[in-house]
This record gives sequence, C-alpha cells and structure tokens, in this order.
Amino acid sequence: MKSIRTITLHHGKKNRTFIDLQQLHEPPIASGKIFTLRTAAAAIAIGARALSKLRASGHFEVKYLLTRDGYHERDIKQFIGRLVALNPNPTNKTLPSDCITLHQAMCRFHGTGEGGASIIRALLSGELRVLGNVDGTVRGLVVSQAKFRQFGKNDRARQNGNARTCSEVMKEICCDWGCVEGPVSARLLNGRNTPTGWRISEESIALFKKKYVSLLSIAREMGRISRTLMRHCARKHIPILMVKHPHKETKHAFVRLKNRNAVLSYRPVRLWNKPQSPIQQSAWLTGDVYATQVYPRLDRRQYSVG
Repeated sequence: MKSIRTITLHHGKKNRTFIDLQQLHEPPIASGKIFTLRTAAAAIAIGARALSKLRASGHFEVKYLLTRDGYHERDIKQFIGRLVALNPNPTNKTLPSDCITLHQAMCRFHGTGEGGASIIRALLSGELRVLGNVDGTVRGLVVSQAKFRQFGKNDRARQNGNARTCSEVMKEICCDWGCVEGPVSARLLNGRNTPTGWRISEESIALFKKKYVSLLSIAREMGRISRTLMRHCARKHIPILMVKHPHKETKHAFVRLKNRNAVLSYRPVRLWNKPQSPIQQSAWLTGDVYATQVYPRLDRRQYSVG
C-alpha cells in the first residue's frame, strides 16, 4: 500500500526489494469476535463481494491481527465509523425526492463487477458527496440521484476503456437506440462491437456534439415536431444528416451546429388576410376554433362544443 518505503537493488538478472524493519508495524493482537465475510458485510450493510474488493484494495483497513481468516469486530466498527462520519448533517428521517439512500444505490447499481465497492470508494474519495442520513446507519446515507446516475455513467465508461454504451449515447445525441450504429458506420463516431453491444468512445461523442445537433432536440425545445422542421430545412436549403435504423424504417435527422439558429428561426405561416365567413369570425372572437375547423357548415347556435 506504499506506506513503507522500499529499496530495489539489482543483483545479476534479479531485482531484490528491501525494507527497513523498524518501519514495519504489525497489527496488534486484540481480543474480540472474528466475523466471516458474509457476517461482516451484513454488519456494515454492504454486499460480501463489495467488502472483499474493498479489503483487497486497502479501503477496508485491517488494523488488528487475526488468528484465523476473517474480519475483526474492531476493524468493522472503525470502517462503519468512517462511512457514517461522511454525513455532514444530522440524521433526517425524511428522504428528499431528488435523493437516494446508499442501500437503494447498491441495489440499482449494475454492470461493473465490483459489487458496489466502487460506490464506497467514491464516497470515501469525495466523488459522491453524502448529503444526509435517514437512520444513522451506513445504509441510510443519502446522495443525490442525479450525481449517482452521472457516477454510474462515468464508472461504466472507466470499466469499458472510456467508452459509452448505446443507451448512453442515445441520450447524449438525442436519437433512437438503434440509430447509433449509423454514425459509427459513417465514421462520425468511433465504436467497437463487443459481445454485450457497441461501445462508443467518449472523445468521438464530444466531437460529434461539437459538429451536429439532433433535429428532434430542437423540435422539443420549440414545441414542434421534427417533420415540420425538416420541411423548413428543405425550403431554406439547410443540409440535413439522415441516420437510418439498421432494422427499421426509423430515421433521425441531424443538422450542423452552425445551422441551429437558422432552424430556430422557423415560424409557422399564418394566413391573416384570408377572407372568413361570419361563423369563422365569430369563432375566432369567442375562441371556438374547433367548431369552425371540424364542423365549418354548422351554425354555432345549432352546435356547441361539450
């Protein structure tokens, strides 16, 4: 764990590593109960796999010498104290709507093979900030849901070599899950096909977002539909990048980021000077537009919108 300085000397074809024995402090032998892996993990309120990983990485410190394999109760108490001390606020029994407990985070976290150990490391390092505690225990520690989701994305990306899954890319560039393969085939995104699906590099995603923007995201921002904006782009001769789903007829449109303001300039055409009948004029004045559009030949005195 690099807590003791070492000296490496070359002797022929071999390297010899030396330490100063005066710096070596063996864990003291103390009386107390020795717990098995599963019992110790249950006492801390984390998974057995997570505790095993934390002990191997040195985050769970072994300070007391064991006469047999297991976990000393004093080490367990000190580790619990370290985690509970991360709570800067007094115990609050109400869980905020935008937060999640550590127990819930452990149950929802999948995909890295660490069994939740990476969440504990993030708490100890400060990558995930503890906002409170609902019951004064480790499982009751409270973190932000948004921060936890972002941590999950970052952790999976680190495990996959700084690459994102298709579902994560879909949210980043605002398109359908299956359409991610289109930009990869066009070499607009760098990705590799793995047994569990495509993995897209974060660097290529950042470059793509600097050049293109989804027409669907612009349509949502304006309260329109993307087909309307596609017709507007055709009239204004704005180039469109069409990405097709490999197995469906679904298509997603992207425009260059420099043309985003030109798309936002779309305004629907209103025919204010078109002559209107007396019924239509009365409908516009009273707000009963539906009756004139669906039943234009009916008099408002004979038909009323329920």
